[in-house]
Amino acid sequence: MRGMKFIPAALVSFIMTAMITVNLNAYCFSAWCEKVPQNQIFLNPVLSGKLDGVSYTDWEFIIGFGVAKNIDFYFSTDQYGIIRYDFSGNDMAIVGLEASSADFALEFHGVYPLDPSILIEFNASLTMQYGSVLETPVFNSIVAPVFKLSPDFSLFVEFIPTYSFASNGGLSMQFVPGITLFDGAFTFAVPIELTGSEIQIGYGAMIGIGFDIPQTPEETEEK
Repeated sequence: MRGMKFIPAALVSFIMTAMITVNLNAYCFSAWCEKVPQNQIFLNPVLSGKLDGVSYTDWEFIIGFGVAKNIDFYFSTDQYGIIRYDFSGNDMAIVGLEASSADFALEFHGVYPLDPSILIEFNASLTMQYGSVLETPVFNSIVAPVFKLSPDFSLFVEFIPTYSFASNGGLSMQFVPGITLFDGAFTFAVPIELTGSEIQIGYGAMIGIGFDIPQTPEETEEK
């Protein structure tokens, strides 16, 4: 057990190195943001839960790959994957297809800087179940203003309306205020969900780090 004392320092060193190598500027908790740069990997462990004294904490691990200049791909331990293409080349018009064993979703993602200290992260998705594509679709969007108070500290709030077209569905609304540290590396959030007269409050935290995929000298020369 003596070697355990070196783990925190090694972990901090790894995270800081990764932060310097890749800057994805993913500030919000729920929104899909900028694409992963080509030949890079993005690691995104996430935990979340509800403050109801009953629910367990959920863990999710997402890994992303920059597979081409304008294409990235993600896979989650929640057993879904998403592939995205950036038509704009500057993260303002990213379209994606997300799929799991139960359903699939058409996605649109964008990041819109308003000035050096304010930006908007936007997502919209239409989720459909296999076998009942037109019967139970769910529309979801995320509008998230981000206020960058310093390079290492940002505030955000997500507005997430969701509408289910199922017979027992309807409209629900979620607000997710939170903070982001170190230019998107650490995020902490408090999801607040409103469904009818019911209010549920939760918690969430995640880390986002990225690093270059090692390349051979031949691959480097081709660039």
